[in-house]
Amino acid sequence: MGAIDAMVFANSFERLAAQVVEDKAVQVRGLVLPEEGAPPKISVQDIQPLETARVPLPSIRVWLGRNGVPDKPAALQRLFRAKPGEAAVRLRLEMPRDLSVILDVPAKVRPDPNRRSDNGKRRSARVA
Repeated sequence: MGAIDAMVFANSFERLAAQVVEDKAVQVRGLVLPEEGAPPKISVQDIQPLETARVPLPSIRVWLGRNGVPDKPAALQRLFRAKPGEAAVRLRLEMPRDLSVILDVPAKVRPDPNRRSDNGKRRSARVA
């Protein structure tokens, strides 16, 4: 682990001061301020207690409908068993012009950064 300097400007300090508690983990969002010949600093824009911070997870897009794999739940189970790991799984269930649902599931997987979709773009997994 390393360290990086963070700065809070006066116009943000009053709003953020209550979030800074000694020995309390926080999520910091900010802008990187590069400096020539010195390590970069962070201009803090927001501070959130870690227990309430939400980090957006990538999702596995599952198209619902007639095309593709006939038994999608079984295909997902095979995918999860083939790549066990520590990463949380978030499914995005979609039916064009009708439904879009985000669902967190208890399975944990090993992401595969080399997996690509049929059009060559990166994807974590796909069940069509």
